[in-house]
Amino acid sequence: MADSLKILGQLKPAANALEVFYTVPAGVQTSVVSFFVCNVSGGSSSFSIALSRGGAAIQDAHYIHFTDSLSSNTTFPVASPIMLSATDIIRVKSNDGNCSFTATGIEVPG
Repeated sequence: MADSLKILGQLKPAANALEVFYTVPAGVQTSVVSFFVCNVSGGSSSFSIALSRGGAAIQDAHYIHFTDSLSSNTTFPVASPIMLSATDIIRVKSNDGNCSFTATGIEVPG
């Protein structure tokens, strides 16, 4: 299997719903090259992002952003790259359902 450049995920979760955004497939390592959070509303919003190793249930220690504020009609670039192993999970949440999340990256057979 060759390296695969792709959109890893695009999601606009419902208000206050922590949802799985991306799960690294078995036998693959992933490098998240770009990750953006976009507030698509005219009012301020907040978002959270968590990284869970090996599909673990969510814990406070997994958050890399927690209820961070985002002004209206603004896009926030998440620090990258983010390196992930097989079965690792990215979860996302928006307090009011007005944030969309997009990530691109490279999946490498591992």
